[in-house]
Amino acid sequence: MKSSPKDENKSSIMQISLSNGQILRLAQVKEGDTVYYVPEESLFVKKIPRKRDVAFYNPKQSFNRDVSVCAIEVFLEKYHQTPHVTRACEPLCATGIRGIRYLLETRLQEVTMTDLNPVAIKIATFNLSYLETTLTNLKKKVILQRAEASRTLLTNAINFQRFCITDIDPFGSPSPFLYPAILATEPKGLIAVTATDTAPLTGVYPHALFKKYLASMIGRVTFYNELALRRVITYAMRIGFLLGIAMVPVLSFAIDHYFRVFFIKSFKKNVEDLVSDIGFLLHCKQCLYTEIWKKFESPPAAQLQCSYCNASLLMLGPLYLGSIQNRDFINETIRIAEERTLTQKERVLKYLHLLKQETTLNLPWYYDLHHLASYLQTSAPSTVTILTELEQQGYTAIRTHCSPTAIKTNAPIKVLHSIVLRGKALENNA
Repeated sequence: MKSSPKDENKSSIMQISLSNGQILRLAQVKEGDTVYYVPEESLFVKKIPRKRDVAFYNPKQSFNRDVSVCAIEVFLEKYHQTPHVTRACEPLCATGIRGIRYLLETRLQEVTMTDLNPVAIKIATFNLSYLETTLTNLKKKVILQRAEASRTLLTNAINFQRFCITDIDPFGSPSPFLYPAILATEPKGLIAVTATDTAPLTGVYPHALFKKYLASMIGRVTFYNELALRRVITYAMRIGFLLGIAMVPVLSFAIDHYFRVFFIKSFKKNVEDLVSDIGFLLHCKQCLYTEIWKKFESPPAAQLQCSYCNASLLMLGPLYLGSIQNRDFINETIRIAEERTLTQKERVLKYLHLLKQETTLNLPWYYDLHHLASYLQTSAPSTVTILTELEQQGYTAIRTHCSPTAIKTNAPIKVLHSIVLRGKALENNA
């Protein structure tokens, strides 16, 4: 490693030599209470990281890491029961910030971090050496190696050295890593999964969606974020079903350019509970009428016609239609977030409270108000106006974290249409 002439502890820019003779400039970033070093170009190029980048750090993912730190602390404090050393695995560690934050900000005792990119390993090694100057014995708690992710996970599974927490945060789809991740996680362990391949998941590329997630090749719908999130969950559950394991989601969200889900690996007896919540959504792309079809045989032709506008219904699924949030887990995550120094604390708390609100109405879709207004050839009233009117009529109505212009409600579509049409009059009378 080669540093700039300035003192290491005071410099905001450092340099490391790569194996090809190039010099990589590293800049300081602060997450939580700790300073780390990342490729300088990551902070100035306004783009989503690419596979061909020499190594990357994504500032937007600090939200992900903030929530993850809180969720992991909740799991270790309230859910983890095994008395042995608490070990986590991050087999796609990149600059190492995520794994190091887990060690410094939770009660984890050891983290295994691997990456196939030699530059990523060099940056992670640099960060550990830099932090070791003030945080004694940090390196002893980290196993850092250049290795392929699936191989790392399977090796630990075969050797019965399973982790209580496994975090899969890849570039793109998590699908190739789910099977080894489940095997490498101990019973009742926590498995965190990120998916950044938003285009296939939201229906932009239907063939890629089927290849990666075995999901129906249906194009984009208005509640695409909720649908994409449930596609990730459904695929992870399917892998679990093959192994006789229940993958129970306790915290799930769609934000920015990725989807994130925390699962607790549960027992075989819980598999049937999850299977009973697998079904289909019958959805009208015009008026947004949607209903649940939980039978595995195809519905009769008459039922594939919208009962409100007579258009043909799309059949979306098979899909997990049960709860994707655990209210108690979210409450505890909010408590931890309020106590901690987080990079995006205000935003984290805002989203966690929205997720908590969503537990009051388990609806596997949402209604986009702008689309409804366009369909009804009117202007969209404010979200507050619609929510207030629905509640006054005795229905449950909430916002959704998936979209700022959408709501969830148990009101019939006909009632929702009526309120949107009368929206401006309702606002004038308010």
